[in-house]
Amino acid sequence: MANVRDIARKADCSAATVSLVFQGNRRISEATATRVRAAARKLGYKYAPKLSLKSANSKQRRFLLVTSALTDNPAPVYSAVIDGIADASRELGIGFSLHQLKSPDCLTTLPAIGYDAIIYGMTDLVIEKILIERVKIPIVKVMSVPDIHWPYDHVTYNNSMIGRIAGNYFIKHGHRRVALAGHDNAMENERVNGVREIIEKNGGQAETLLWPANVSGQEINNLTSAFLAAFRKNKVTALFSTGDSYTVYIYQMLLHQGIRPGKDIEVVSCNNEDILEQLHPRPLSVDIHARSVGRMAVRQLLWRLENPKEPAVTLQMSPSLPGIN
Repeated sequence: MANVRDIARKADCSAATVSLVFQGNRRISEATATRVRAAARKLGYKYAPKLSLKSANSKQRRFLLVTSALTDNPAPVYSAVIDGIADASRELGIGFSLHQLKSPDCLTTLPAIGYDAIIYGMTDLVIEKILIERVKIPIVKVMSVPDIHWPYDHVTYNNSMIGRIAGNYFIKHGHRRVALAGHDNAMENERVNGVREIIEKNGGQAETLLWPANVSGQEINNLTSAFLAAFRKNKVTALFSTGDSYTVYIYQMLLHQGIRPGKDIEVVSCNNEDILEQLHPRPLSVDIHARSVGRMAVRQLLWRLENPKEPAVTLQMSPSLPGIN
């Protein structure tokens, strides 16, 4: 059976660090804690996280996660964020509840009384504005692109790194004619622009398809078909998709054009969700570490409760490309 030293070797840290992670010590960075927990899972090591005296006392902290109706049928990446929040809350002895706001009017039902703080995310700007105006307890925003107008702490992932990671992978593996596909919005444009910058800096070319907002499914099919049909003429050898759900669709469209993913073209996606398991070969996917983002939000909110006068901060988890050194 694996022990703490085995986990330390696998996680590339000290045995003392592993012990602190298992104790829920918040002095350990979330990146290190995530690496230790992953190593423990791979080695089949079971542990019950210990609660600190502060979290285990009779006045238990209670957090509320406020989202919109997106969580009726959440994307896997959002489900992972919620799982991370729930995991960290359980490990630290924090009461945790989820409250959905289907419209701005639902803010009148917000059960903020009785909660110490709120984690907010995955909803729209109208609700966000009203939430800021009405709620007086500490709030931490989770996910989305950092916004300079948000007056509270923000925990998310480094969106600008995603495209650079994918672009550097393409260059390293000899791809100079690359296709980029996603929706036309600020978040995905930043990812696409990051890939394009790396490719063009290294003398390559990037063909781009951004699906406009509010277009029909048939229009998206037509645009995508025309885009993919030009790959052979343009000698495109790699494609970056801004999200895993799009990648599933793109695989189908590539095969319809007689283009074989993994053979005729290499695909790199983003989010590293389980839905990619249905694809063969499974594409590489930049992992934004959504579960760790959720865990970090809980830890930051605890810190904020203990340091209410400190200025608001934005914390960003660094994405990575699993399986690539």
